[in-house]
Amino acid sequence: MHIDPIAQLRQHASLSPLSEGGLQEISRLGRIVAFPRGTNLLAQDQLERCTFYLLGGQLRVASVRNGGEVMVGSTTSSAALRKGSDLLVAEAITEVNLLCIETNMLDVTLIWDQLIHAPSSPQTNHNDRAPGTVSAHLLGGALAALTPDRIALLLERFEPVQALRGEAVIREGDPGDHYYVVDAGRCLVSRRIGDTVSELAELRPGDGFGEEALLGDGLRNATVTMKSDGRLYRLARDDFDALLKEPLLHELTLEQAMAKKESAIWIDVRFPSEYRRDKLPWAINVPLGEIRHTFSVLDRSGEYVIYCHNGRRSAAAAFLLAQSGFKAWVLHDGLESFAATASTAHDGNEAK
Repeated sequence: MHIDPIAQLRQHASLSPLSEGGLQEISRLGRIVAFPRGTNLLAQDQLERCTFYLLGGQLRVASVRNGGEVMVGSTTSSAALRKGSDLLVAEAITEVNLLCIETNMLDVTLIWDQLIHAPSSPQTNHNDRAPGTVSAHLLGGALAALTPDRIALLLERFEPVQALRGEAVIREGDPGDHYYVVDAGRCLVSRRIGDTVSELAELRPGDGFGEEALLGDGLRNATVTMKSDGRLYRLARDDFDALLKEPLLHELTLEQAMAKKESAIWIDVRFPSEYRRDKLPWAINVPLGEIRHTFSVLDRSGEYVIYCHNGRRSAAAAFLLAQSGFKAWVLHDGLESFAATASTAHDGNEAK
């Protein structure tokens, strides 16, 4: 039987205030799963960290605050359910169809939809921000864990920019002034090497760029050109520092990092030639330019200590990891921290 999730979600009292774009976003981010009669939903691992909506069938539910009831799909009484809340029982009376969505992403989508459809103020015209996939692009992964007030500020401070095919959004060698997220269209990343311009990567919706110059307080290390007409969202340097860099980028002293030597994966983000020269024996090498390609293979439940020579490249890598939902720390001052410690110990011995 075909189930139209949009039509079903429209009938949920908790989602009825959402815009059409918000409902489409939740449907896009979620997945429909079916369970047979008699299934205890609270015992299903695939529902961990998820919110689920009953689209079809009947559920017997009981919670600490609301007691017991029977939920029937496609009725306004069907509420959102979450494992790990006050839910005590969730048993399928019949075969049931659920729409499941990661709770953090759901919360962000709801906040986004409510903010952009709130009445415009003289300071903020939310009508300039079209609903769609941009909520997931701007606020996915670890960003969903930000406090609502910080999320609200981010949504206000991100500025939509229409870009045309062939337009250079940032140029190699220029100072960094904004952080960008691609919302629609494609971008080409290139860099000049001698007299040759090399194409390095293609950016698609959801990809961010420009953080390296902001994190390292340096110049743009590549040119990003639009391969098609598109739409970007950009965040000014001051807002990037206050709203993203501060909550996402966390440093460890050498002593704190060494305490995680056995429990965390250490990643050296320098070039392979640098890594071979003075690597830490327990670390793996993933150059900064390749860090995005590892997101699909890295363990999202693990912890990561990121380092380079002095902390600049590792800050950019840790930011990208944290933005994508990984728990990552930066080794303060990178490998230079080992040298500083050795120097301090040597000076202490000399004093004796």
